Amino acid sequence: MGLHGEGIGGAVFLCLYTINLSMLIYGFATKRIHLASIYAVLLFHVILRLAAQSVAVALGSKPTLDLGLLITFYVLGAEGYFSLVLATYRFLIHHHQEYYPISGSWLEGKNGFDKKTRQSTTFWQRFKRAMTGRDATGKKDPWVMTIIHWTLIGVSLGEPRLRPQGSVPDSLFKSTDPRPTP
Repeated sequence: MGLHGEGIGGAVFLCLYTINLSMLIYGFATKRIHLASIYAVLLFHVILRLAAQSVAVALGSKPTLDLGLLITFYVLGAEGYFSLVLATYRFLIHHHQEYYPISGSWLEGKNGFDKKTRQSTTFWQRFKRAMTGRDATGKKDPWVMTIIHWTLIGVSLGEPRLRPQGSVPDSLFKSTDPRPTP
């Protein structure tokens, strides 16, 4: 049985994401990149996209439209793009902190360690800064973007994923593919 529609594109991108995954795994295995780095978010993105493309290949190999696979493909695809936004966000913050160490990132405040006093801020202090949008001196603090992103992650994980049974007639999801079914 051959591939059609989403299956052909899914197979191509499945190969490309597999190459990307193998490069990331090689980097982690040889300790060139660390698991506790910004590349871990990129690894998460690649795994989600691999899953979405695998479902696309399965969807493209079926002679009729399978509603469950279609919903799974759309959900994994959306989560993959959301993880790409998070990866881009983390890369941008890392770039700001690396190249502008004095002012830090305008997306996320400085890390919780004060070099002058040699003290680190606690989680609750950083959380309070993020929730109020102000630091201890009352100045505007960029940690608000972090809370926005964590809230988006929570909302994304809490969304209902499947339609309730019987809410849409199954006759709407029958394939109009002119090829004969086996």
